[in-house]
Amino acid sequence: TTIGEGYGFLFVGRVTETEVVDDHTVRFHLSEPFGPFLTTLYRLYILNKDLVEANIKRPGPYGDMGDYGKEFLLTHDAGSGPYMVKEFRVEEELVMVKNPNYWLPLDPETPDEVRFIGTTEPATIRTMMARRELEISDQWQPEEALQALDNIEGVDIAAFSPGTEFYLMINTKKPPTDDIHFRRAMAWAMDYQTVVEHIFPGANQARGPVPQNLPGADPTVFQFHRDLNRAREELQKSKYHDQLDQYEVEFHWIAEVPAEEKVALLFMANMAEIGINVKVVKVPWMSVVEEMAQLETSPHIVSVFDSSHYPEAGSLLESRYHSSSAPTWEQNEWLLDPDLDAMIEDALATVDREERFQKYAEIQQYIVDLCPTIFLFEQVEKHAYQSAYVDWPTARGEVNPVMGYNMAARFIKVYPEKKQELLGG
Repeated sequence: TTIGEGYGFLFVGRVTETEVVDDHTVRFHLSEPFGPFLTTLYRLYILNKDLVEANIKRPGPYGDMGDYGKEFLLTHDAGSGPYMVKEFRVEEELVMVKNPNYWLPLDPETPDEVRFIGTTEPATIRTMMARRELEISDQWQPEEALQALDNIEGVDIAAFSPGTEFYLMINTKKPPTDDIHFRRAMAWAMDYQTVVEHIFPGANQARGPVPQNLPGADPTVFQFHRDLNRAREELQKSKYHDQLDQYEVEFHWIAEVPAEEKVALLFMANMAEIGINVKVVKVPWMSVVEEMAQLETSPHIVSVFDSSHYPEAGSLLESRYHSSSAPTWEQNEWLLDPDLDAMIEDALATVDREERFQKYAEIQQYIVDLCPTIFLFEQVEKHAYQSAYVDWPTARGEVNPVMGYNMAARFIKVYPEKKQELLGG
């Protein structure tokens, strides 16, 4: 909690003290009740104290602790998990190898080495899959690329719902999207069906800010649909209704996710039908993260996929809409709403699960009423994978709703002899 970055927000201000009870027990002291605390421990990662301290860079912002090992940990690990970092070239490649000292037995079929590559370029991915140089693709391949990958012998498409939602995050502090009626007009004008049927086929239109398979989601919260008459009615209520030619809504889409361009262009066409001018801008992910850190540089709209950090609705409600997350990539809305903050904090402090979930439902309704976001769809995540020689539990339906956990290498088995058969050897 000293650094307070990354997943530290789950514990900062909540964990006041920890104590070692015995070799197998630790006791946490909290500043106040926190209902989902046990669930948040998904994101508590244990480091080797001696290794970190041996690699502290001094001087640094943390006094005697220098930089607390942050520079070292950017490209190295100090954990006790099943894999260790062998090499990490930022934005290029992460290479991991099995940890010989891991405390649990690992199946011999699990990979000895794991590589995550930093490219989503469809032609490159297709070539690597065809040459059996890549076992599992990224999740950002456009539909036509997935179809081509599916035609490769021994390659199948794994499709599953990971609890991820695709949001059009609307800046609520920048004209003209600071006007609630303007935002509602856009929500009514959006063609949701085209998105879920043709751009991201298989996806379901989202219902509010929380994916429906996440515990605590409200299945009754209001859901917009395309209705141009209602869109025009809302636009007439907007203080900008007679100044539309003076404003251009800037929509930033993520360059690494080609299908997002189709969503952006559809949005532009839909808004043109009610007189709203939209400028579509392709922006690399790291630039999006940088621009969203400041209200002044945040665009009118940015399209982002986001998931819960632990399997409960409160995770997304806090990381997406609490004021503490405003200067992060998870919130372009800049709501900065003290009433909403209080509602979220009260819900998270509620220990009784049923009561906490009821408060989550009220929060979801409150957010939808503000229309700070166009809740587009719940993602059906799709990956091409080498089904002929890779046993990937997630592809069989064993899905973990926490971001990143479906790629846990210790559960994935690889059979080299079957791979060799495909290569003709």
